[in-house]
Amino acid sequence: VYGGVALRSRWGRYPIGFAWFCFNLLTACLFLVLLARNGLLFLAAWEGMALVSFFLVVFDGGRKTVREAGWLYLAASHLGTLFLLVLFGLMGAAITLVLDRKSGVLQRLLTTRVRPWEVVAGKAGAMVALTLIQQVVLIGLGQFAFGVDYLRSPGALVLTMLTISILSASIGLLLASILHSEAAVISATVILAMVLAALGGAWFPLEITGPTSSAIGHISPAAWVLDALRGIIMRGWGIWQVLPRLGAAWGYAAVFFGVAVWRFRFD
Repeated sequence: VYGGVALRSRWGRYPIGFAWFCFNLLTACLFLVLLARNGLLFLAAWEGMALVSFFLVVFDGGRKTVREAGWLYLAASHLGTLFLLVLFGLMGAAITLVLDRKSGVLQRLLTTRVRPWEVVAGKAGAMVALTLIQQVVLIGLGQFAFGVDYLRSPGALVLTMLTISILSASIGLLLASILHSEAAVISATVILAMVLAALGGAWFPLEITGPTSSAIGHISPAAWVLDALRGIIMRGWGIWQVLPRLGAAWGYAAVFFGVAVWRFRFD
């Protein structure tokens, strides 16, 4: 309703057709997010929704404040997408671990000289490596394709990336330890990723929700790592500034990993 009135006042000065195209595409992406039945389609629709929204935000790009708002929105949305993609990427690794247990691969490993803790550490290490590769690709895309300034503090960025990988690996190991089927892992990963992302500020910055909602949101470990990433991008935080936030995430990771090792079974 309000968009139609605003667009009429800009008729002849801006490409109105492009704005309506983006609006219709945004509506289609919103429906796909709700109707998607697999993770790949969901993530594609989610990323499409974020990109189309950016073009709508900067439609009146003749003003500097509008352009700044657009890039701020793009940075915030890219951070949320980064966290979601990392969690969804663990789905395959967790499913592989479940299948190894069901097929007896883990039990056969115990007949060799490999110790149980080495098997668990190897699986966790593979998850950490996988999520680090994902982050390098996504952060490189954000830095060089979309202009999100991740490299303002390289040391703090590397430490934050390692924290995200360790946290995500501990979550993936925990899911694989307590669940016994591929379908259960897929469902739990999707639900957990959505809950952690929504609470932690991956969908919208917690700063705009007020102190009470922000405090509740920091129950999610995602909030702490996203705080660190936003600080690096928007305020140029260094290692000492991100350490308190990352310390909270390490605490969550230690708890998740401890429970995962306690519940881990080879049969």
